[in-house]
Amino acid sequence: MRVSAVLTWTVAIVMHAVAGKNSSSTTEYPSKSGLKPWVDPDTPTNRHMYTSSRGRPWQLVMSDEFNVANRSFRPGDDHMWTSLEKPDGVNGALEVYSHNMTSTKCDDDGTCYFYIETASDNVTISAYNMYKHPPGYENVTFYYRAAMVQSWNKFCFQGGMLEVRSQLPGAVSKASGNPDLALGKSKQVTDTTYYPTWPGIWMMGNLGRAIFSGSTNRMWPFSYDKCEPEIFDPINQRISACDDDPGYGMNANQGRGAPEIDLLEGGGLAISSSLQIAPGMPTDFRLFPADAKGVDATNPYCVYTYDCKTDGANLIDVPASYYKKERGHKSWYQGLRYAANNNCAKSGTKVQSFSTVNASVTAGITENSCTTATCPASLDVNGDLDFIDGTGKNHWGINSNGTCFPIMNSYMGAYLCDPDNSDGRCASPRNSTTAKANAMDPFNYQMDAISSNWPIHLGAYTGFLTYQLEWVTGTNGYARWMLDSSPLFEVTADAFSNVPQNANNSNPEKVMLAEPMSIIFNVALSSSWGTKPPNPGSACRGDGSDATVNKICDDFPMFMKIDYIRLYQDQGDDLDADNYMQVGCDPKSHPTKEWIAGHIDDYQDNDNLVVDVVGKAFCKTNNDCTLGGIFGLKPFVQESVQTLPPAQLRLLAETLRVDLRGCEDRGDIERVLTGLVCLDQDTSLGVFLTWLRSANLQQHDRGILASKKPKFNNTFLPVIASSSENRPASSNQRSKNGGDDGVKDHQLDDEIRQQLDELEVLEASFKKAERLVHTGSPSFEKLKQFLVELTVLRAKEQKARAFLVRQANILQKQHEEMHAEMLHSRAQLDFFVEGFTNLRKRHDALLTDATRMKAESESTQDIFVSMSAHDCHFEQLMRNTLQKQMEDNNELQCRLKQAHDDLETASQKHKELEVQISQLKQERGDALKDAYCYKRQLRVCKTRMQKLQQAGGGVDGSFFRAQSVTLRQTIATLVGMLRDAVVKDTKSPKQTLSKGALSILYQVLAPNVGAFEPESHLLRSSRGSGNQRDTTEPESVELNIAQPRVVQRYGNDSSDLDEVIRGILLVEGATSGDAAECARIISEAWIKFISTEAFAHGDCQDC
Repeated sequence: MRVSAVLTWTVAIVMHAVAGKNSSSTTEYPSKSGLKPWVDPDTPTNRHMYTSSRGRPWQLVMSDEFNVANRSFRPGDDHMWTSLEKPDGVNGALEVYSHNMTSTKCDDDGTCYFYIETASDNVTISAYNMYKHPPGYENVTFYYRAAMVQSWNKFCFQGGMLEVRSQLPGAVSKASGNPDLALGKSKQVTDTTYYPTWPGIWMMGNLGRAIFSGSTNRMWPFSYDKCEPEIFDPINQRISACDDDPGYGMNANQGRGAPEIDLLEGGGLAISSSLQIAPGMPTDFRLFPADAKGVDATNPYCVYTYDCKTDGANLIDVPASYYKKERGHKSWYQGLRYAANNNCAKSGTKVQSFSTVNASVTAGITENSCTTATCPASLDVNGDLDFIDGTGKNHWGINSNGTCFPIMNSYMGAYLCDPDNSDGRCASPRNSTTAKANAMDPFNYQMDAISSNWPIHLGAYTGFLTYQLEWVTGTNGYARWMLDSSPLFEVTADAFSNVPQNANNSNPEKVMLAEPMSIIFNVALSSSWGTKPPNPGSACRGDGSDATVNKICDDFPMFMKIDYIRLYQDQGDDLDADNYMQVGCDPKSHPTKEWIAGHIDDYQDNDNLVVDVVGKAFCKTNNDCTLGGIFGLKPFVQESVQTLPPAQLRLLAETLRVDLRGCEDRGDIERVLTGLVCLDQDTSLGVFLTWLRSANLQQHDRGILASKKPKFNNTFLPVIASSSENRPASSNQRSKNGGDDGVKDHQLDDEIRQQLDELEVLEASFKKAERLVHTGSPSFEKLKQFLVELTVLRAKEQKARAFLVRQANILQKQHEEMHAEMLHSRAQLDFFVEGFTNLRKRHDALLTDATRMKAESESTQDIFVSMSAHDCHFEQLMRNTLQKQMEDNNELQCRLKQAHDDLETASQKHKELEVQISQLKQERGDALKDAYCYKRQLRVCKTRMQKLQQAGGGVDGSFFRAQSVTLRQTIATLVGMLRDAVVKDTKSPKQTLSKGALSILYQVLAPNVGAFEPESHLLRSSRGSGNQRDTTEPESVELNIAQPRVVQRYGNDSSDLDEVIRGILLVEGATSGDAAECARIISEAWIKFISTEAFAHGDCQDC
């Protein structure tokens, strides 16, 4: 048998039930490719790890990407999932489940997904109703067909992060007329009519199978592990902690059940995330019922709309004073955590302030209802209001962003009863005139739904969203619901254990859910859904008169799609003892296998038989489904050997012809067998697996399974034993191994050892004669000697055989079990003789290997010598390199010193520059003071010039223009005269004087306008920069500085040459003091261009 075939067959056996550290008899073994048994190879490698909300790394342990189209989930067709062919008989269901309504599909764009199709139909089924009085068959009509797919008793898990990317069903086509389509994907849906289905992705304990009521009666949804008859009657719990011997492999005094965790349930305007557990809280810890016969008679379902008039019927502990007065203790579960669905669009009217809400909750709610300012957004006044995860600025329960926010579900559980129960809290209590049917064991108990409803946006129906659940078992556990990694709702184990109590301590304390959970996908329709469709009691369209309903029905079939499902678990070795984090449906902590087998009719019917599935795991290559060499084979063999009882362990050793001499205890025997099977995979592994598969193993309790000397493929099986193989066991050791619980040692007395020594001598003589025959040329003497040795060897063998027979008879008289040991010794001796040839071949092979190894050793030695030479060369190279680096380092130090000196010089220059800058700042301050004076004086000059303009004929400057024309003409005449004087008076003082005067006149006729800015610009700047301005001052007039300015003395006196140079313009009505003042002001503004000596007669009186 080839090893690959053996391993493939082995995987098919062990991979169908995988468990972890608390598992039963099966364990997870690594494949050759490293792929875990439940992981889909199509899962991207970058999604094989997840960081939990508590910051711990979790590993991928299960996934299904649904990338293969047209998968069948009928019983026996899939290794993980099973579809049902069964009508739904719970929650007022209106649908039947069928195999053909679910499969996998790939769209044209390559997107592949699992789907459940929901279509309108009309099916009438005759069903037995145990809750009918009296029980009997009745015809039930179902108007829809959908599907339910389960992993029950195939794949289960305890703890982890379950992630499902899904699209929910709804009437969202354009033809449906859904008004939510106009709002956009981020808007909260508003009309529940267009979402008539009830999709669910949820988990249930493996001891219960969904919609198989025989398995869930008194089992669902218990998570209770206490024996407290005075608080809760144990008869209501099928497997109670009060039971010392529950049988069927159950642990004694351990309360068990089938609790439920809903990843998502429902649809419409909100999605429900919940835990469903039992036993529930008593009545005085629950919401006050609405007075349906009094103030709320017209609105009996007001509890679901939070508008009851009955005090305390809307919300727990609201109003606070009423609850305190009536009860004197808190109610319901404390410290639940709620957070926003920020995928919704924001609304300013929903924004809350933590300080306002916290103050209101601390003081106690006074009204019978809640507002945004008085209650948390969750409407749970007992909820946690601390920072989310202890960080950031957002608080649990506070809608600080104004987006969609989960609220406490008004549905808090149901009261469950058997059909004969007459308790008024039952949904359909038996009246006194109806006889008992005794259809099932009696029970009546309350179950709790710890639930939140979180509003959903349109994107959940038009595309895929990622729904997540972190679940950790144990006293430090929790359940946390998330949407795209953002928290929505969290329930801690503390909420289970620290429940409110009254004076009688009558509120039962549950434990955090720890049952191995299976996964369920389904889509239902219910008569209690409250929308049309489904139109309970009739087909989808009802009477067909409602156009809106007709459009919605035209949108059937509707589809729930799942892109993938993935499960991550914490694989750390530092977990709490009650934090299981394992996969498997039958763990040691919570066994289920024997219970299910003993009550199999409660878990199946004729249409849904339980079918075992072998193999069919996710594989792309053979290595994905083949044990990973010695690392995968050894744990499998070791575990198989460890589970064997002593008699079968001995039988296995005899089958494999293993010499157990020197094995002091069972552990040594297990190690020997495991080592042999793992090392000799060509033969021993095949025998081992065949032995495991033997159906009639128990028939060989006194014989040897391989007593007919099986033909091994030219392989001599080596005897593997401990280092104490040749050491006889002590009497204490023999007594320790004796009895029914041990395996007897195969001990031979001294006489047998002597026979074996003689056989060894004869064997040596036989080998010597054999070598002599093959040495040199053949001869009669050589052949004769060989035959003699062979004859002696055979004679000795016969003698040894006779002795062994006698010894076996003696041993058989001493103990009955020694007979099998004698047969083993005889078979071992026969096999030893037959193995001489193979031993020779093995010896030759060893010599060949030794020669090869010697050659390799010499080659290795040469390599070492070469490496040594290279080391010397490398050492010299490193020495030169280090020397070069030291030289470079010295040069670098010199450069650094030079750079340091340069820095010192630069620092000194920097200080000098700072001194200069300080001086410049001082000069700048003086200049600012002067500028202030200039602005004031310029304003004075401007005022005087305006007066002069008015005196000269108005603001148009006509007088000045006339004066300028006259002056230009005068200067032109003077220029002509001076030219003539220059020509006539050659080389005379007059000519020099004439040239100087002519140069001055040229400067007057064509002044250098680039040397200073015009007065009009200075006037504008002065007025614009001042903190105060005279609003009565007219705008300054732009002057044409290209024209020369003329000077006219007051009273038509002769012009003063200094005044001409200064450019002072005198007009009628002006005095000589005015001219001097203006000249002084302008000279100070342009002092860098005009000599200050020309203004020596004026000064600034105002500065």
